[in-house]
Amino acid sequence: MTIAALVHIREIAAGVCFYGSAQEFADPAKLKAPFQGHFANRDGLVHGPARSTRWKGAMKAAGAAPEIIATTRPTRFQRAQPCLDLASANQAWERTASFLGKRL
Repeated sequence: MTIAALVHIREIAAGVCFYGSAQEFADPAKLKAPFQGHFANRDGLVHGPARSTRWKGAMKAAGAAPEIIATTRPTRFQRAQPCLDLASANQAWERTASFLGKRL
């Protein structure tokens, strides 16, 4: 939903997405706000690297400069998730805080 919100609500200054899908609601190529996306290469629960690669290409072709971060393992923040990799989750949080700190 992050991409959809950034495309349709121009007042949003920046956004970060973890494993989201928005192509049903918005064309990622229309995104103009700063964007950071986190996607795992090995995650059977959600979209993999092929979709994030397409998004990045569409955004760059439209003149945006998205930060797409491909991780080896999922970076979810729910401790109850069996696939949680705490080190990756902590690194993702640090990247997110830095990205938003520079833009908000």
